[in-house]
Amino acid sequence: MKQRGHTVELLGYQDLSRSVRAFNLRFVTLDRFDFEPGQAISVQFTLEGQSYVRSYSIASPPRATNRLEICARYNPGGPGTRLLWGLRPGDRLTVTGPHGEFLLKPLEGRDCILVAAGTGIAPIRSMLYSVLRNERRSHVTLLFGVRDQEDRLYNADFLELERVNPNFSYRTVMSRPQDDWLGLRGYVQHHVEDAVRNRHALEVYISGKKEMVDDVRQMLEELGLDEGSIHYEKT
Repeated sequence: MKQRGHTVELLGYQDLSRSVRAFNLRFVTLDRFDFEPGQAISVQFTLEGQSYVRSYSIASPPRATNRLEICARYNPGGPGTRLLWGLRPGDRLTVTGPHGEFLLKPLEGRDCILVAAGTGIAPIRSMLYSVLRNERRSHVTLLFGVRDQEDRLYNADFLELERVNPNFSYRTVMSRPQDDWLGLRGYVQHHVEDAVRNRHALEVYISGKKEMVDDVRQMLEELGLDEGSIHYEKT
């Protein structure tokens, strides 16, 4: 069934790193836009007479409002980049959604590990806020793989969430850190086993490039986690 398009207005944007920008959108004709953490919207647009559709995961949690946030990485020459980086506050777009099956399930006291790399953090961020709001009995761990200090998208948000939520642990893993970096090094999949620590009452959510997602899934299955407890999305 074809979804009806909605008009959204760009309220503003923020550069999260050298190459990633967050876009704050408002639905013009809706009082609220309902979605599940982990879902996405699709932007429909035309450039130079050619039509395009680009999907972007929602980075903000459901808040019963008509506003949401997406983020995107700059891709030189890419149609989506040309559109988004050319927008100014007040400009309008046509979007459809929400869509996607990368969804949270009730934890019911089970612990949760969130694994993300790059802009795969967008749906994970939406999930994280929702889990911490609704699942006080569960311990939540975020493992976020980035290249260097500059690429720690939403870092201040996650540090604040860790400060105010005793049941939340935030770990950044850097593949090319500066010499003074005292945190985890390497690739995020190298640190999943330590986060699991032989726990089997877990739900794990993974979002990022195919190679990372496949590596983490295989590792979790080798550690004995049930396939039904491993949820993923490849960006």
